[in-house]
Amino acid sequence: MDYGLLLRARDGRMAFRKLTFLIRVLVGLTPTKDNYIYAMLLQTLFLCYQHAHNLPAWRMLVSDFSVFNEESCEMSLAVLARATIGHTTRHKVELVD
Repeated sequence: MDYGLLLRARDGRMAFRKLTFLIRVLVGLTPTKDNYIYAMLLQTLFLCYQHAHNLPAWRMLVSDFSVFNEESCEMSLAVLARATIGHTTRHKVELVD
């Protein structure tokens, strides 16, 4: 399944299955230790724990996967960054924060 379609599907269970598949593929393709794969594996273990105890974070993930997707936040920050570039006080950290 296309990653973009997966993000629009909002199916958390399917996204979790695809995440575990992606980890297996990356481990097979990466000859050395990779921190990104390690972080993905830790995230998967956290999700397994949340699933086992039916915690609110797992229920949120299952009901709407986009809650855990960082790309929607990145797009919002990109729009904000473009809006502040033309501002004359863009070097003021307090204003940008």
